[in-house]
Amino acid sequence: MPSSKSNFQARPPPYSSPPSYTSQPRGVAQERTPLLDPNQALPSHQYQTHSHSPYTQRPPISPFTRPPNPQPYIHHPSSLPRADPQPGSELQAQEYFQYPRWIYRRILRRDTSRTRGHKTCRHILLALLFLTIVAILFRNYVLFLDFNPPGLVLPPEKEEPVRIAVIGAGPAGVSAALRLGELFPTDEDVRVKGGKGKVKGRKVEVVVFEKSVSVGGRMNLDFELGIGEKEGWARKKFSIEDVASSSLFSHTSSLIRRRAETVLGLEFDADTKTNDMEVKGGKQQDVGFYDGNGITTRMTRPYDKMPWLQWGKLVLKFGTSFLAAHSLPANDVRKFSDMVKLVDTETFEGVEDWIKKAGLKESVEKGAREKLKDGGVGDGYRDKVIEAQVRRQLGQGTEEISALALSLALSREELGASRPMNSIKMQDVLEQLLVKSGAEVRLGMTLETMESERVPDRKNKAWNLSFNGGRVSQVFDKVILTSPFRPLEKAYYRHVWQTFILSSTSLNAGYFNISKSDTLPSQILLTPNSNLPVGMEVVNEISYVKDIFGPDIDTSSDFNAESVFKLSRILSEKPISEYTVRELWGGMKMVVTRKIEGAYPLLFPRSEGRGKFKVEGSEGLWTTAVMEEVIAGVDASWAAGENVANLMKQDM
Repeated sequence: MPSSKSNFQARPPPYSSPPSYTSQPRGVAQERTPLLDPNQALPSHQYQTHSHSPYTQRPPISPFTRPPNPQPYIHHPSSLPRADPQPGSELQAQEYFQYPRWIYRRILRRDTSRTRGHKTCRHILLALLFLTIVAILFRNYVLFLDFNPPGLVLPPEKEEPVRIAVIGAGPAGVSAALRLGELFPTDEDVRVKGGKGKVKGRKVEVVVFEKSVSVGGRMNLDFELGIGEKEGWARKKFSIEDVASSSLFSHTSSLIRRRAETVLGLEFDADTKTNDMEVKGGKQQDVGFYDGNGITTRMTRPYDKMPWLQWGKLVLKFGTSFLAAHSLPANDVRKFSDMVKLVDTETFEGVEDWIKKAGLKESVEKGAREKLKDGGVGDGYRDKVIEAQVRRQLGQGTEEISALALSLALSREELGASRPMNSIKMQDVLEQLLVKSGAEVRLGMTLETMESERVPDRKNKAWNLSFNGGRVSQVFDKVILTSPFRPLEKAYYRHVWQTFILSSTSLNAGYFNISKSDTLPSQILLTPNSNLPVGMEVVNEISYVKDIFGPDIDTSSDFNAESVFKLSRILSEKPISEYTVRELWGGMKMVVTRKIEGAYPLLFPRSEGRGKFKVEGSEGLWTTAVMEEVIAGVDASWAAGENVANLMKQDM
């Protein structure tokens, strides 16, 4: 028992009844009553309490009696904070028995069942770990042991062919298909893993799609003359050479020419048959520049075939500007020739690395007029000659293009449009190269949509291509685009209209203030100025193309045969009116106008933004159109196609 001087006071038993309030029935005036003594017994009609609960309980409510006023729950006074009792006192002994029974079991009694359970779990985990190690060893070192006899050859591993779609059968598409055929030959031998035999290499299926009905891309207009009643007229078609603005095989460093010589064994040389005059070793063409008042300047292409008298007149008229313009593109043309040759030894992820390797970065970033000024070419020669030449080649003015584009355009103008001997045509060369590639060619297929999606039979995503309004749909693992497909890409191209006139008479010489028709140049370039007649301000070129002979005449043997019709061409930025055509020609038999979409890519100076050949964010999609951001031409497109094929080989 504690002493009388202790600061602690005795507490009531731990499970005594709590104090409560007295209450009156509802409707009777309430009086505040003090707390009752905790030891005082309560009337049984007011509350019922459990002997072991420290809280008061509400009495049961009868449906025939009104419930009493709610009483607050009052905690037992023993739960109030108090000071700790002295060690060994009676209060400490009483508090020991106040702990719940489960605490007493855990603290005062030792439970050995938990220890035995932990040992059992450890044994099970060790057994599972041992079985896992045994399974791994058995899988890696027992299942794959070579139990085959020495003479037994394992069957070849079957692998799904990789399907590659090439959109476009122009120079870029043909070069990509040809290079893929060289990189993935069908008779390539590879050693099968685990076996001693040899089987064919990985199979690759290449399919070339072309929206036209013949090979050639944007250069092939693909339409016939369709004149006369004789069947032979229907076989006379327009060729790519009739549309091209320059010679396709004239330069010995031409990449497509070298491929045709090595793969097909063709021999190229300049044709001695000319339209204007016979010149040994090649064909020359008389070019006149028209400013609205008449032919102001005459030149002869190619440059090395120009007569001395004409050369002297140009020097007297334009001074050193004429000589400077001739030597201006030499450096860039040489670097461009080296650039396309790099595809034989190197592979480039983007155009930026390619032009930097070739040393053309400065020419791509520099403007054309700045290059002309630095090269010593005056404004007079630029406005009267160079502007017309550049618009014919690129459909743009010198204020819009880069220095590299200017150099290549002037170089093509000087080479002229001579045709190779043996009647070698670009379309025939492309078709033969496609046959050598082993690719499947499908003509008349216009790509409408392309979506990347999951295919059940393939591990990675594939491309679902839809053609001809959704009537044809096929799935490919990889796709090569050789022309702009998205609307944003098409915005960086300009269209051109080509009008072909079939007439029985030559061009009206009086329209150009020339008295004799035999002195009219075979090609007329229009100089942009305000003096041009109405309707002629959109015209870039008016040229004679070729003679059309009868269906029963063999032009390869009979050179003295008289032509039945003359074929001429008008190159314009917009469609020209029928009235303008009738002023230029008489006795017209046929007039056909064709729009070439995306004929001229915009070649403005670029310091950045040159893309990569593999389309970012699209797995398995490549494009050669990024090359046309800086360079346009047959050789550039051919080199881009081979480079993309090399990149695809690395990716696979």
